[in-house]
Amino acid sequence: MEYNDEIFRSYTSDIHMHFDKNKDHELIRFAQEIRDKNWIGFDAVMKMAIYLEQTSTLNPIVPFTDDVPDRRWGKGNANKFLKLLQQFYTDAKCDDFFNAHKDLYRLSEERYKNVYESILNPIMDNFNKQIDQIPLKYSTADPSKITFLCESFLRSLTAYFLIKNQYDEFAQMVMQGEKQQGYIYNELIVDLINDYANNRNIYKAFNDYIPVFLDKLKQEVENK
Repeated sequence: MEYNDEIFRSYTSDIHMHFDKNKDHELIRFAQEIRDKNWIGFDAVMKMAIYLEQTSTLNPIVPFTDDVPDRRWGKGNANKFLKLLQQFYTDAKCDDFFNAHKDLYRLSEERYKNVYESILNPIMDNFNKQIDQIPLKYSTADPSKITFLCESFLRSLTAYFLIKNQYDEFAQMVMQGEKQQGYIYNELIVDLINDYANNRNIYKAFNDYIPVFLDKLKQEVENK
């Protein structure tokens, strides 16, 4: 039940409607077995997820070992689970479910970004001159340097929280993907977010840290 959040009642209802007919699938029985025996749940599940291709093939991006994706899985259980998962994906028509909800996923992502942008952009607007002095190079579709910096910050925030929750490998994959899209400063920004988090006794709010953030970012970019 750890992944069943009734706050999202409509989506949860759709999940039950689509997947409950497969609740006795061999994958589900095996997942319950190793959950009880090996304490596989919560972060262990996410650690499996980050080692799989984000396509319907669900192939591993690296070979599984006794420690990859996680010691609790073990090589044998990881490979067996993956084989059953691939079969479940087909049997349960997962593609149909995800395609039926792709607009919901897109809307959720847009709302997440809009909330943070509505907070961050006006704050950054107060530091136009300081931002203009940073020799940022960008080739993305962002219409201005401030927009590019805000977008970079939001994307970096995702990687920061992944690292904070011990999903370092996933965070590196995310940042590499962002870099290929033109967001080349995210690793620097993650380090600066971490600097802020480690100095909350000095900076009570991020607004207080922004001048320092911009100064340090300028130094790092100039030295890059």
